[in-house]
Amino acid sequence: MINLLLPADKKIISKTYHWRVAVVYSVTIGLLSIIAIIAVTAFYGALLIDQGSLKNTLQLETGGAGVKEFDSYASQIIRANKMINLLTADQGNLHLASGLFERIIAVKPAGIKLTTIEVGRDDKNQWTLNLRGTSGQRNDLMNFITGLKKDSLFATIDSPFANLIKGGKSEFTITIILAANVDLQTNVTE
Repeated sequence: MINLLLPADKKIISKTYHWRVAVVYSVTIGLLSIIAIIAVTAFYGALLIDQGSLKNTLQLETGGAGVKEFDSYASQIIRANKMINLLTADQGNLHLASGLFERIIAVKPAGIKLTTIEVGRDDKNQWTLNLRGTSGQRNDLMNFITGLKKDSLFATIDSPFANLIKGGKSEFTITIILAANVDLQTNVTE
């Protein structure tokens, strides 16, 4: 076949062809690069999410905040169940416990609000009551402690000195050791 193009035209067509190939090649490489960047970014994002969820899982399994809150609730439930079991083991205990609470309530001034009453044993295996609450004034708390000390069922009344320093409304803790002749598992022997 006879080539009828002039040499100058051949150079122009060749340059145009090479530019078109370069443009198509560049556009193809650019699109493939964008697709690759999107894929790598999505994979990296998924990896970070997995690491974050793995970190949260490890934190929960090794004692993270969620586990501590759960343990706190679980220990409160266990304490409440122990208290219920202690109070309902037999009718004598229920009567004794209600009698203890009646004696405490009888000497409680109006300015005292009890929030918690815990029953347990101390290191010497003596029955103890831990009372927590708030007092409107220091005199209310002092009158409450004085009233508790007058009851022969309560051998020792311990109130930290810090309870009495505060003048206005304050939180308090009182530990009561029951008299030696009291056994919450059987009954009161006075």
